[in-house]
Amino acid sequence: MSSEKIQNVQEQIDKTTGEIRKTLQELADRDEKLDQLAEHTKHLKESAGQFKPVATKLRRNMWWKNAKMTVILTVVIILILAAIIVPTVLKFQGKI
Repeated sequence: MSSEKIQNVQEQIDKTTGEIRKTLQELADRDEKLDQLAEHTKHLKESAGQFKPVATKLRRNMWWKNAKMTVILTVVIILILAAIIVPTVLKFQGKI
């Protein structure tokens, strides 16, 4: 009976050892994944730092382009209106 007890204890030890090894492997895998995640986070942070000034410059350039287009359209509309209104006014005053 004592050899049976020894065998049962040995099986429990083997089972526990296997579980400990599995847990240690999972911890090592988790640590590796955390390192990879930290590396990806570092790259994303660097990319965001580079993106912000470029985006700001692009936004500013687009604003100026939009402002220029608004001014050009306003001038064109004023010229068209002047081309229509001035001859009409002169015609009613009898100067044409």
